[in-house]
Amino acid sequence: MRLPLICYQTDAIKVLLKTSLGALKKTTSTGTQSHILESHSKAQPKELIVDAFHSFIDKDFKYRKNVAPHLFPLWSFPPLFNLLKQLNLPLHRILNQGCELEVFDHIPRGNFFVDYRVHPPLKEDSKIKITQEVHCLSETKSRLLTAKIFATIPLKSSRQKKTAHQEKKQFHYLIPHSFTTKNAKDFAMLTGDFNPIHLSQIFAKMFGFKTTLM
Repeated sequence: MRLPLICYQTDAIKVLLKTSLGALKKTTSTGTQSHILESHSKAQPKELIVDAFHSFIDKDFKYRKNVAPHLFPLWSFPPLFNLLKQLNLPLHRILNQGCELEVFDHIPRGNFFVDYRVHPPLKEDSKIKITQEVHCLSETKSRLLTAKIFATIPLKSSRQKKTAHQEKKQFHYLIPHSFTTKNAKDFAMLTGDFNPIHLSQIFAKMFGFKTTLM
């Protein structure tokens, strides 16, 4: 199953390669963009990946005629990267901080339209916060889905470790769950998120983490 899925993820793989190459370049920008960056496109998720993802989340029957909303990163990752690179920030250090998802209607398996937005970055002492939006629309322009994606880029600072330690105290475990390496690889094949920080312990440790992030 995996080889065909990789073949359908060429756009996402190109983004990952460009991000990795960006690590070799020195960026001096701190994200001073003052206006929202926007783009628009038509999306048509590949049937093979859609079916594989539905099987992966064990929802084959529920989404037989539609696309599961959780799959939005599949068509959002490359366009958002093209907007983010306009900020001239070290995107190889970007960390996902979660998302908010609002589902208004079923996402069809055929064509639909997508609006992408990147808000002006918010600089703090130890990091830059970035908010991204994905709006999926039907062919009649009615809302299907809205996703807000939150990310941060850590800044090199003497206060960074102290701040990270203070923030860690604010979090509490609610429901423990264990992920395997196979889970991470399968999810990457399906969504196109091949960020090595999820797959390689060596890469994760280079960024100061004990192990991969899932």
